Amino acid sequence: GFDDSKGSGYLDVTYNAPVSAVDLALHIGYQDIRNNDDCPYADWSITAGKSLGGLDVSLAYVDTNAKDACWVNGFNRNLGKATLVLTVGKSL
Repeated sequence: GFDDSKGSGYLDVTYNAPVSAVDLALHIGYQDIRNNDDCPYADWSITAGKSLGGLDVSLAYVDTNAKDACWVNGFNRNLGKATLVLTVGKSL
């Protein structure tokens, strides 16, 4: 975390809707970090999901406007860059 960031917040707005044969989710969020004006960011995603043969399958595109200077891991890779996420699950 960030030093002296108590009172920070995250706003999340998500819209879910069935569209044709898939479930669609649209998301936008905003992370405000108290006492750190350089590192707040917005994130957004679009996800399509469907149940297939007893499995729940979804594919999401996720992206942010996070600055490299604030959001890198120990390997100096940007944690906020765009990516695709494939999820396969089974409900019991």
